[in-house]
Amino acid sequence: MEHKQPDNQKNMEKKTVGIVTFHRADNYGAVLQCYALQEVAKSLGLDVEIVNYRQPHIENFYKPIKKEELYKVITKPRWYLGFFLKTLPQRITKYIKYKIFRYRYLRTGKAFDNITQMPQKYNTIIIGSDQVWGLHCTNGIDEMFFGEFPHNNCKLIGYGISGNIQSLEEVGAERLKKYCHNFHKISFREESVKTHIANNIGVEGIVVSDPTLLLDKKEWEKLSTRNKHKKDYVLTYFLHDRATAPDLKERMSLFAKRNRCELIDIFNVAQSPTEFLSWIKNARHIVTTSYHATIFSIIFEKEFYSIKTHNGRDTRYTNLLHKLNIANRAIEEDELPTIQKHPIDYIKVKRELSKLKEQSFKYLEDI
Repeated sequence: MEHKQPDNQKNMEKKTVGIVTFHRADNYGAVLQCYALQEVAKSLGLDVEIVNYRQPHIENFYKPIKKEELYKVITKPRWYLGFFLKTLPQRITKYIKYKIFRYRYLRTGKAFDNITQMPQKYNTIIIGSDQVWGLHCTNGIDEMFFGEFPHNNCKLIGYGISGNIQSLEEVGAERLKKYCHNFHKISFREESVKTHIANNIGVEGIVVSDPTLLLDKKEWEKLSTRNKHKKDYVLTYFLHDRATAPDLKERMSLFAKRNRCELIDIFNVAQSPTEFLSWIKNARHIVTTSYHATIFSIIFEKEFYSIKTHNGRDTRYTNLLHKLNIANRAIEEDELPTIQKHPIDYIKVKRELSKLKEQSFKYLEDI
């Protein structure tokens, strides 16, 4: 990261900062962006802790087994063996590995379920990054992520808040305006969210980088596990509706063969954030529809392509690629079998990335 603590903070008592985000989601990007924001805050001389809020929908969604699912399995004997011999053990392993990651790498406070139990010990609370204003993540409005909780004279800072336009419209202009006024200052991860807020409720924010981009390659390498896979491979990480489409699989197979690589789906090999980092770091090529897989491909200076999904979710990475002057890495599916090699000039990419990071650090220093 190589970012020095500001001079005006060196001789001052540390500020106590709480981070409110989706740290309990068993999702690579959610947990790693939380870790990154924590580490950046520590590098700025802040006494930082992750606010350990157990968001009901997220808690239920990431349970290894749910009551309604168990009922379905029991009533359908043909699913029984596959579920209990393969699916459930894999889920439990993943659940445990994420729990271990959080224990080792995140400094969390005491867990609580109701926003009225919000600890009152912080000087500043940072809400973000991640899709904390995406109602699909929280199954409706959860006012915790909009600053509607007891916080006395504590300052609320929005960092890299993300969501989608549909969610913002569902919240409504009147409520959004009320929520935004909870914040001392606010920033967004996507230009589209910033523009929507400015145009509809007149609140101006800035666009900052996802926290994962604020840590450098060496710091992420230290966190990744050892990967013993010896063959060159193309790694895929697909999250869109066509992830299992036969024609996409065929195109990926042709792409891997042309590059003389084995084809590996990350869902078959990585069950923890550290394993996720390792498989990206050691891949020869990456093809993805994931925002954070795109980010870590850039951090590890890999040859990669991010497929356009045309569903609104791809704007997160297509916008980033445009800012870094590598918009040509966002491609259509049908380009895969015939696409020509054009190595990425990472010297130029890092130059553009440093500009984005500078503004983000400046924003965080002034809290």
